[in-house]
Amino acid sequence: TAQSESARLGQPSVGCEVMTIGIIDRPERARRTLKQYNITLRKAKLTVENMFRNEANESEEEDGDKKKGGIFTMSPQLLNMNKKARDVELPFAPPLKRVLTNAGLIADSLDSATVDSEHVLLSLLGYDAKEGKVP
Repeated sequence: TAQSESARLGQPSVGCEVMTIGIIDRPERARRTLKQYNITLRKAKLTVENMFRNEANESEEEDGDKKKGGIFTMSPQLLNMNKKARDVELPFAPPLKRVLTNAGLIADSLDSATVDSEHVLLSLLGYDAKEGKVP
């Protein structure tokens, strides 16, 4: 899901923001926990879309070349490229690589045989496996 969302949003890599969407879309404990706080897949997608839209609009304003719609107004050719991008794996952004490495440490510290969405969520929240808590 994070891969396809990154491609859909026209991103060159998978970042922490989009990984959050992937976590919410997984039917594991992290999803249930986030739902208790009224964090849903739909709301997360809208938030990330707006965030990328605002970033694109700000960078266009800085360049003095403001275009209507930013990255979300795509030509048919770009939309076709976007569909093709879903067929390839995008690289993970360096911050996400650090998050995933830490998620592995968290899973190890909790004696888990696999890294699950809850470990990634804890890592995104800044959980310290050595301290056993979020700072």
